[in-house]
Amino acid sequence: MASKVAQSQQTPQHLETLALSLAETGRCEEAVQVQKELVALAEKLGNEKLTVRLRIKLIRYEAGAPCRTASEDATAESPAKVQESTPEPKQDEAKADAED
Repeated sequence: MASKVAQSQQTPQHLETLALSLAETGRCEEAVQVQKELVALAEKLGNEKLTVRLRIKLIRYEAGAPCRTASEDATAESPAKVQESTPEPKQDEAKADAED
């Protein structure tokens, strides 16, 4: 879906979303190509801050890694991981709940 949007509306935001989705699905070589286009566009526009951010993502894609931030990783926890982090009730609390 991101690919269709990026092809029809080639804005930097759409292309960045495409690169991200490609990397997330293991298509890192394709993500690298899209990201290189974005870096070139940011350089052409003279947007140094954007260029640096895009280059950081490019390095991650070249390494074969997705580009989620730590906060995105935290919000995307699997149900098993959430369950593991949920503390078990104390035995006294469990008894009280069972009696109710």
